[in-house]
Amino acid sequence: MFRVLLLCIVHAVVCHTAKRQYLIVTDFFTGIKAHEYSVYYPTSKILQYRIESKYHILQSLELVSYPTKTIIGKLKSKIKMILYEADFDIYDNRTRQWLKGTVKQGWSLFRHNWTIEFNGRSLLMETESLSFDTNIFDQQNNRALLAKFRLRPHSLMWVSKYDLEIYSNEIPDSVYLLSIAARDRALRPRRKG
Repeated sequence: MFRVLLLCIVHAVVCHTAKRQYLIVTDFFTGIKAHEYSVYYPTSKILQYRIESKYHILQSLELVSYPTKTIIGKLKSKIKMILYEADFDIYDNRTRQWLKGTVKQGWSLFRHNWTIEFNGRSLLMETESLSFDTNIFDQQNNRALLAKFRLRPHSLMWVSKYDLEIYSNEIPDSVYLLSIAARDRALRPRRKG
């Protein structure tokens, strides 16, 4: 019995150990464009990615990998009455092709939920009301936790900062980064500095 309990504990710890972590910082001043973001490893000040916005009536983003400055992702929101929706493209280095996806805001009274469709996979991005944590689950694999990001509490008064932890290599990091930008656009008003 003790062995089974020990195996369960070890499995839980291994499954929720982050494979990668990022610090995502929202630019303070973007003028009339949508928010832009800088993405770092948490222990360094070396830029890993930039999420840059275009001058557009809707949210239009490009995810740029550094130091090569290669565009590896794109997102464009759609005109919707109430709930947010966007299409995105992620560049796959293995196949050298762009893979399509969507992110759609769902409606719920006590939480914010989003459906992310990417390359035949269905993910659920979920935030409980009044929580700083957002979890991204694999809907086709018993809601396995794939990634988690946390809005730092001081972000309510100043520049938004997110801590992103990725627990699986099944989905490209680009999907999570663009999903955070989509969620941030829909739920947080744009600040002008």
